[in-house]
Amino acid sequence: MSGYVHDLKTHGEASADHLARILYSIFKPVSVIDVGCGLGAFVKAFKEFGVKDAIGLDLPSVSTRMRLIPKEMFYEFDLTYKLNVGERYDMALCLEVAEHVPIHDTAQLVDNLCRLAPIVVFSAALPHQRGQGHINCHPPDWWRLQFEEKGYRCYDHLRDEIWHMTDIPWWYRQNIMVFGEDVFMMLDAYGLKPSPTPIRHLIHPEMHDQNIGLTSQAVHS
Repeated sequence: MSGYVHDLKTHGEASADHLARILYSIFKPVSVIDVGCGLGAFVKAFKEFGVKDAIGLDLPSVSTRMRLIPKEMFYEFDLTYKLNVGERYDMALCLEVAEHVPIHDTAQLVDNLCRLAPIVVFSAALPHQRGQGHINCHPPDWWRLQFEEKGYRCYDHLRDEIWHMTDIPWWYRQNIMVFGEDVFMMLDAYGLKPSPTPIRHLIHPEMHDQNIGLTSQAVHS
């Protein structure tokens, strides 16, 4: 996963604020951890929305000069190693990260996420989705199966809600899912029902246009 280059256009505050606000309005987390946080835009946004404990994990290669969060909110960690969890958070994020992880490390990444929080907000690049170092791209239902092995159910509701929200980058609108540890907790607390399977494999028009050269939008992550 080394050698990835972050930029403020793709990983800045504007690309995180709107989505973080929606997630906060639904789940009202007190603590959030962003696994593969990059420059820390989501951590910063959740902190500003009132989350008491918000931190990010990523490789030490993430530029200290460009980070959007102070050093005490950023922890250096290789996501392919087993994470020794000292505490659990209300919510874990892992957004457009898993496609950079070698497939043989997928189980460890998913295990880390599930041990971190009962709610995991997850997105990962689809097959043929352009980006730096995309080596582990799968349709949504493939990821559902990885999380189900850990006892987590898939809640595929956000994509319909945010599909046309142009303030949110298309890769989140296309790929985002929520995985919950306890079905009854999700049903009772948030009014969400587990989604029918298989999970829909949706291609956003903006990805299609980019792939055939109809848009000059920068390749993302």
